[in-house]
Amino acid sequence: MFIWFRVGAVDAPNMRAAYPLFHVIQKIRPTDQERDETQFSVVQEGDRVSYKWALPNGNLEYGARDIEFDTDEAEALVSVLETQQAPVKIADMEWLDPMIRRLKKEEVLAA
Repeated sequence: MFIWFRVGAVDAPNMRAAYPLFHVIQKIRPTDQERDETQFSVVQEGDRVSYKWALPNGNLEYGARDIEFDTDEAEALVSVLETQQAPVKIADMEWLDPMIRRLKKEEVLAA
């Protein structure tokens, strides 16, 4: 959900830059079942939109899956995660850092 929210909030400068991130969103979008099981909802308060969801039974491994990204998708995703001007919880670094390192390694292997 974290990555889906982050990537979805990006304003791409043009369509060419948007395509790799659009493909990332398509690949990581929660399924209808996942939305139901996490009680996902969109809350609008004035001009502000927020999202609410909860892990079923607090299961931290819920929804874990392997997703393959093309090189341009991986590069765009890493760029968003590393440079987006938005707060990052230090606790999220526990899973973000290894994922980013893996994406960067796969970029090198694909080249």
